[in-house]
Amino acid sequence: MSYSQNEKDKFFEAVDSLKKYRRAEIVDESGKDLVDALYTDLLPNEQILKTCLTDNTTFLIGRKGTGKSTIFLKLQREYRKRNDVLSCYIDTKTIFESSQTEFLGIEHFGEVMPNEALKQYILERSFLQSILRSLTEEIQERSEGLLGKIKNFLGIGEAQIVKEKLRELTSSINNNELLKKIEIPSLQQITVARKSFTERSNETALNENDSIGGKVQRAEVEMEASLSSNKMNKSSRKNISELEEQFSNVFLKVFQIKNFISQLREVLSTLRIRSLVVLLDDFSEIPDHSMRIFVDVILSPLNNWSQDFIKFKVAAYPNRIYYGKIDQGKIDKINLDFYNLYSTRVDRSVMEDKALNFTKRLIEKRVKYFTNQPVELFFDIRKESIEEYYELIFQISMNVPRIIGYILYYCYESKIAYGNSINRAALTDAAEKYYELAIEPFFQSTTYSLKSIDEKISILQMRELLNGNLEKLFQERLKLRLL
Repeated sequence: MSYSQNEKDKFFEAVDSLKKYRRAEIVDESGKDLVDALYTDLLPNEQILKTCLTDNTTFLIGRKGTGKSTIFLKLQREYRKRNDVLSCYIDTKTIFESSQTEFLGIEHFGEVMPNEALKQYILERSFLQSILRSLTEEIQERSEGLLGKIKNFLGIGEAQIVKEKLRELTSSINNNELLKKIEIPSLQQITVARKSFTERSNETALNENDSIGGKVQRAEVEMEASLSSNKMNKSSRKNISELEEQFSNVFLKVFQIKNFISQLREVLSTLRIRSLVVLLDDFSEIPDHSMRIFVDVILSPLNNWSQDFIKFKVAAYPNRIYYGKIDQGKIDKINLDFYNLYSTRVDRSVMEDKALNFTKRLIEKRVKYFTNQPVELFFDIRKESIEEYYELIFQISMNVPRIIGYILYYCYESKIAYGNSINRAALTDAAEKYYELAIEPFFQSTTYSLKSIDEKISILQMRELLNGNLEKLFQERLKLRLL
């Protein structure tokens, strides 16, 4: 099989659109937005999208590459068609990273508390302030379009008042002079209370040591040391948890979250906005302690106290979610990983058929749109059917769109670019290449954002499990060859 240069280029565009990272816009060479044309729902009848568009707070739970950011792009497209809903997109990870360098205007802290605790407080404070600032700026930007539509209805004077109120809201978040009147006394109270607690703990520990001194044998001493170490670890975790809770309480006062909600609702009600939808992307990419404080201070209060006015759509990783005081019975959770999404009480083959249906729809839509050719054109179907190729791609990717994109991209490099069709060998070689470049490096080094909040298994233990599974697979392959 030989392909024209245009067919090669268009196939490349199709697979490249699948492997884009994070919130990369899906556009053609002229800049046209392709989200509506290319969006492929994981469930028939666009059921994932319809669930996300309900008025409930929704958590989209899935590994990297399962399409969370693409769903967000589609959601925003749908929300912008409505005049009674305002949607705002917040990239949690980017804001967290940028906020860690913003320490301007906080000299007023002085020696208010020990350096380590103060440093942690300032980092969390900067992050929360950046989140609120980004939210109000995003609302301001989205409101400009609405003001233009309803200026005649509101009147120029009323529209100007709305703009001024939004500016005041942003200013109050950035005004450190206003904030420090509340936080300095609050932080001093925490310092005094923690100092008193530490002194009492040290005194108790000293008394316990005196009562057993010199009366135990070596083995008992070692056991006592081990128990003491465990006790210290538990005590340390408890202290961290208590400090986070204390910081959360201070932040709620400092940023006056209830007042923030009230002002926000007043402004948006004037604009005839029935509800505000906040899309939080990369929620699981921030450290555990920051996640807990963020949920306790902003996400949970805005969700619980706004009387259904503010709703969140949150993109998160499995086992890296903290709900705080959010009532999980009142929110929607959508698991995007194929096993959780398609598993039912029926047998495995039915579950895999459902997953294969998505694999087929996803690939066919992309290839058809970009190349205007059937998928079969790019595969060697002389010995194997296209359905068998879909099944193999599913087995390789476990239905993760980004992995599908990389597998087909490697096949493009090895086959399509040279005018040859994709065959089974090309797909298995692509799977091996993806493993070497993307999977195996994870077990060399990793980051907090990929681990469970309560991770108990070390990276070395996980590597041992991986090697054990690979050895078992290798032995099974040898058996099949011998047969």
